[in-house]
Amino acid sequence: MRPFRFLATADGYPGLAELTSLARKAEAVGCSAHVFIGSTKDLARKFADLRERFGISSFLIDDLDALAPVVEELAGR
Repeated sequence: MRPFRFLATADGYPGLAELTSLARKAEAVGCSAHVFIGSTKDLARKFADLRERFGISSFLIDDLDALAPVVEELAGR
C-alpha cells in the first residue's frame, strides 16, 4: 500500500474541498508533513520549516519538474 502523497505548486487548488473531505479540517491537511499545497513561496517555507523544526531534509517527490520552482526558491536562501 502506497502512502498518500499530494503535491500542488499552483497558487491554490480548486479540488481542495474534495481533498479535505478525507480529513476533519482543511488545516489538518495543510499542516501535514505529507501534503504540500500552496504557492511556490508557501511550499519553500514549508520545506524549510520541516527542516528547521524536525530535521527533515529528504523528501520523496513523484514529479520533480513540478517542484523545480520550489527548489530554485530554496537554493536562493
